Amino acid sequence: MNSVDVDSTRPNAEPVPPANVAGKTIGESVDRMALRVSLGYAILGALWILFSDTLLTSLISDRKIFEWVSIAKGWGFIAVTAMLFYGALRTQLRQVRTEWEARRAASEALATREAQLSAALHLVTAGHWEFDLMTRKLRCNDHLYRVLRTTAQREGGYEMTAERFVSGFMAAEDAGLLDAEIERARAAQGPTYVREFQHQVKFGDGAPGFLHTRIFARKGETGQTTIVQGVTVDYTRQHTAEAALRNSEARFRAMFENSLDGLLLTDPNTDRVLAANAAACRMFRLSEEGLCRAESDRLMAPDDPRSAELLRERRRLGRAKGQLTLVRGDGTRFEGDVASHVFATAEGMRGTMVIHDLTARRHAAESLRRSEQAARILSRAIEQSPVSIVITDPQGHIEYVNPRFTEVSGYARDEVLGKNPRILKSGRTPPETYESLWATITAGREWHGELCNRRKDGEQVWEHVSVSPVLDDAGRIAHFVAVKEDITERRSLEEQLRRSQRLEAIGALSSGIAHDLNNILAPMLMAPALLRESLPAESDRNILVLIEQSARRGADIVKQLLTFSRGSGGERVPIQVRHLLKDMRAIVMETFPREITPVFDVASNVLLVLGDATQLHQVLLNLCVNARDAMPGGGTLTLTVRNTMIDAEQARRHPPVAVGPFVVISVQDTGHGIPSTILERIFDPFFTTKEPGKGTGLGLSTVIGIVRSHGGFVEVESEVGRGATFRVFLPAAPTELPVPPSAMLTEPARGHDELILVVDDEPNIREATRVVLERQGYRVVIASRGDEALALFRLRGDEIKVALTDVMMPVMNGVTLIQEIRKLRPGTPIIVTTGMASDAKHAEIEQLSVAAVLAKPCGATELLEAVAAALSENLPSTADGEGSVAGR
Repeated sequence: MNSVDVDSTRPNAEPVPPANVAGKTIGESVDRMALRVSLGYAILGALWILFSDTLLTSLISDRKIFEWVSIAKGWGFIAVTAMLFYGALRTQLRQVRTEWEARRAASEALATREAQLSAALHLVTAGHWEFDLMTRKLRCNDHLYRVLRTTAQREGGYEMTAERFVSGFMAAEDAGLLDAEIERARAAQGPTYVREFQHQVKFGDGAPGFLHTRIFARKGETGQTTIVQGVTVDYTRQHTAEAALRNSEARFRAMFENSLDGLLLTDPNTDRVLAANAAACRMFRLSEEGLCRAESDRLMAPDDPRSAELLRERRRLGRAKGQLTLVRGDGTRFEGDVASHVFATAEGMRGTMVIHDLTARRHAAESLRRSEQAARILSRAIEQSPVSIVITDPQGHIEYVNPRFTEVSGYARDEVLGKNPRILKSGRTPPETYESLWATITAGREWHGELCNRRKDGEQVWEHVSVSPVLDDAGRIAHFVAVKEDITERRSLEEQLRRSQRLEAIGALSSGIAHDLNNILAPMLMAPALLRESLPAESDRNILVLIEQSARRGADIVKQLLTFSRGSGGERVPIQVRHLLKDMRAIVMETFPREITPVFDVASNVLLVLGDATQLHQVLLNLCVNARDAMPGGGTLTLTVRNTMIDAEQARRHPPVAVGPFVVISVQDTGHGIPSTILERIFDPFFTTKEPGKGTGLGLSTVIGIVRSHGGFVEVESEVGRGATFRVFLPAAPTELPVPPSAMLTEPARGHDELILVVDDEPNIREATRVVLERQGYRVVIASRGDEALALFRLRGDEIKVALTDVMMPVMNGVTLIQEIRKLRPGTPIIVTTGMASDAKHAEIEQLSVAAVLAKPCGATELLEAVAAALSENLPSTADGEGSVAGR
């Protein structure tokens, strides 16, 4: 079946049978009529015969007349019944013919209507279907299959089950919709039921779509719905268009509501505001209801002639724009760009007003101006930055460098643009550093570190580098920015500081060693003076001389250690460096190998320096010996002396050197040179490149200690294979400084039985000191610790004429002992012996007004002279302990 019944589309129409049904009905009517006539004739004949014979028998007695009358009665009956039969039959046949003709005309009309309806159904795109509630069968026409984009042949005919239709064509989310609508039609009350709905569908070609369906309910004789019919059309295009329209309306509504400009919808006939967006409400400081109660021309300043001109132009042209003064709801005014347009709609003429607040534009222009100014300042700051700035692309190609970069690297900007920063590599930075740098910045993190780079001229420069990735809006790395600070000078200062710290650390160790050596050497220096008179044999006295020389040599080594550790030395006097070089010339000429050629170049106007001649002589000797050892195959040793001026830059590099005149002594050799890898360590104590047994490692550390103690500094230049140059800078002495007279050589005075308190924790020193003093005519009382000495002083303080005390002692040190003695007897002369006291300790001791400070180890003569001077000194007996200091 390729179509549903026509009446299925007209649920309340009177049914009209088709032509074949009408012919069958007429035949049945004729049969019924013939049967009625035959029965009527049979009944009438039987009644006539029965009643007529009975009547004639009673009336006629003559047999012949009776027979003749009977025959006549029969013929009469036949004639009457024939006439009656003819009349009835003719009437019935005419009625049947009339009815048959009417039915034939109706059948022909119905056939024509069916043909017309069939043609119409083939012309429209609507699909028709009929669902039998009893059998749950669905009958469809060709158009429904066309709507579903399939054919009846493909789907197996024009009839299918409801389940087959749902699983084959209904979308999953609307699978239960058809059953629900059919159940609603089944339960519907009333003679008619019509409903329309839309649902999703799966077309036969697999594409999704939408159908629009109108269903009807056909009721049976019992009044219950038995058939549900439907008309279905493809609604996909309309649904898509409606969805697009809704989306478009939503977009335009969103644009209207979220526009940064104020938007007003107006009635141009009344100038009434019909709608306003949020921006307009903010601009005019009114709610949308407040704006809708206002007229658009009332929002313009009445005294602004541009307002009336804009309204006139809009009425004349349908559109206008201009800059107007507008009035807010609170009465304040603001300038705005206004564009107005009139257009026709289904509801009539409408107008729009687009308002741009120029206040925000002016603020934006001001912000832009400030941003541009900030950008110019930033650009100027980058261009004038004291640090180098490099910007590269993600692959590391240089895109920008500032002037400081060109100044530090020596490369012009055009020479590095497009290049990779690896052109700056010096080879001294480990490859692992670069690997760490690249891994860090490509991971989006900052990297900080120090790199040794190479300038264009080959000079190496140390830089502290910070590299940061710059991300774009998508979060990808767009550039790298490197900020580099030249720290070459700072590293040099830091290295000097580290070297100084190492010197201080080793100096502390040296001081400890010196202290112990002093305690060992002190008795050895005192003993020869005591034994020399008791040994008459010359050979024995020579042994004493040898012992004394060895002890003094050891004392010199101790002084060298102390010079290294504290920079301390002997008395500083004006010295002519020319004389030092004269002595050094003699040593070089007499002791150095003949393969070494000495060259001496001393300026005639060399200034004096204030220093210790012995120590400065040692500086020159150590430098010359190092130069000799650097030239095992011979060479040239050049000593030069010149005056120079130290400027602020040089003074800053060598703190605490002051600006002023200096004398520079240069010691230059043509030896094998010093490798750069060890150049920074040559002044470290005990560091040496010589073979074991040929160097102590204290030569250059002693040099730097002595020079620093004199207020100077040392510079070194060396290149492997081309020798080395040491320059010693010493501050020039003031021209008005007097030269002290030579000390008078006199024998120390003998004692007169004075009582001397000797305090030292070393037994050998105590005993040696006691013997020296007693042989010189003094009495001696001994204590090994400060607390013991204080107890003795409390008992015999009136007898004790001089206190001789060490500084470093257990329980109570020498400084505390001196303070306690000053409390008991302020005027008692006190002599201090020390082997490693620091400058601060020396200053503290001198504040206590001691008579003399003797450096260990000291000889018997020095000791006796200090004691004699202390006894002869007339110290004031003041409670505060102030007085002159003897023997300094």
